[in-house]
Amino acid sequence: MILIIKTVILYFSVIFSLRLMGKKQIAQLEPAELTVAIMMSELTTIPLSEPDVPILNGIIPVFILGAIEILISALMIKNLKFRYLITGHPTVIVENGKIKDEALKCTHFTTDDLLCEMRLNGVSSITDISCAVLETGGRVSFFLNKNAPQENCGAPSFSIISKGILMEKNLKNVGKDKKWLEKQLKKLNCENTKEILLLTASTEGVTYFQKRKLKK
Repeated sequence: MILIIKTVILYFSVIFSLRLMGKKQIAQLEPAELTVAIMMSELTTIPLSEPDVPILNGIIPVFILGAIEILISALMIKNLKFRYLITGHPTVIVENGKIKDEALKCTHFTTDDLLCEMRLNGVSSITDISCAVLETGGRVSFFLNKNAPQENCGAPSFSIISKGILMEKNLKNVGKDKKWLEKQLKKLNCENTKEILLLTASTEGVTYFQKRKLKK
């Protein structure tokens, strides 16, 4: 019975603390908010797993963390440099239909992550993108070209070659084989897959192609 009461009290303590932090933190976790959420979950388990530990040992740290987050949020509003120190900067990862490979490396964001975000946002081809920005919360904002289709009517694209590596499973997903791929590489004047940063395709054919900048 005591364990049930502790669980209920800690549950509402965390909910109340998150509400104090604001809707932004609930809707989209940035690094600081994610850290607070993880620490809260760890701290609340201590009084639950150890019956001899007073419940206040879980409640007080939760509200302290909530207060710290409110203070940090206020400082980020007043000081732009402090905000960028905590949250980082938004990063442009696609510009004028071309992937910025260095930006992907710096943010540890893969081409597969980009294609996943495109499918979730109804973007069928990288060439349709005027600009894609990786936000500090981890989501991608897409700005399409004027001539890009407003709705994703085409088949979804998958990465067939990523940074010189062939994704055989994805090749099967789009109903193609290696002979088809070899023909496409000849059309694109590529001798081997190592020359390619990214090649995507759907059941309708190649949807995007970009060569790598190989070090000499």
